[in-house]
Amino acid sequence: MSNRKEILIKKYLEFKSSLEAVNFNTSLFPNLEDVDIVDLLLFFNLCFSYTTEYESIVKNLASSYDIKLSDDELQKGMPLITEYIEWLKCFQKN
Repeated sequence: MSNRKEILIKKYLEFKSSLEAVNFNTSLFPNLEDVDIVDLLLFFNLCFSYTTEYESIVKNLASSYDIKLSDDELQKGMPLITEYIEWLKCFQKN
């Protein structure tokens, strides 16, 4: 059986891979080589925990990092981003 940290890492890697598969610019989200899983949780909690308006936050983050996201990227990526954030919120409640 996997521990919570392993589950978080596996799910995050799947999330980033699914974004890459639809050609979404994944540099918007941290690499696990650069941050600890605790820092990653802090990032998502600070950015997304207080709202369900994820698209506006993603756009603001992209703007902050000087990342250009096309409407096509957003259309393809937002369902995956929403699904991951909702999963993460639920996972943290258990």
